[in-house]
Amino acid sequence: VKPYLYIHDIVVLNEYRGKGIGKGLMQKLIEISAERKYCKVTLEVREDNPTAQSLYKSLGFDECEPRMHFWTKNI
Repeated sequence: VKPYLYIHDIVVLNEYRGKGIGKGLMQKLIEISAERKYCKVTLEVREDNPTAQSLYKSLGFDECEPRMHFWTKNI
């Protein structure tokens, strides 16, 4: 079993969006993961966030198989 990077809750503030910050950040995280010999990088993306989905697809991400769902329970 190899380690992997799980990305959770990364946000680029509205006033900085569209400047390549998210892409640069993701590229650096992928680079670090490769240097550390991680087997994969995993993240969550909301169904109603096509901008983020487009970014992740441009970096080689795709839905996992089997398809996963995020579950929650409010307390």
